[in-house]
Amino acid sequence: MDIGAQSTTCSIVDKSRLKMSYSFDMSGNELTKVISKGLGVDYKTAENLKEKYGIISTLSQEAPASEVREILLPLVDVILKEIEKISQNFYQIEGKEIQKIILAGASALLPGLKEYFQNHFKKEIEITNPFSFI
Repeated sequence: MDIGAQSTTCSIVDKSRLKMSYSFDMSGNELTKVISKGLGVDYKTAENLKEKYGIISTLSQEAPASEVREILLPLVDVILKEIEKISQNFYQIEGKEIQKIILAGASALLPGLKEYFQNHFKKEIEITNPFSFI
């Protein structure tokens, strides 16, 4: 799952072979834009808030962390729903379940995202840099 600046691409690999690949319009830039609009701050400030707070589940309801989380969660849930649809499609075609989800792209580093995915999917979630082997 590559959560890029312009779009998100979900690729399913089985035994080192690409089986399916889907792209959809949810992106890191979109996450930043909704923070900017929701909090009435400029784009750069919104980007900084996204990178600092993400969707971390905080015990305290301190602003702006709780506000950023509240704004981002509906969009992150859109990504989760897309993964669910793609996983179901793969299961219907291949008869196999997804074993692990690998997150890539700058937005994969969103604080709290890995844990949120783990809680939702109950699967191993890994964050990787696809360029780390170059």
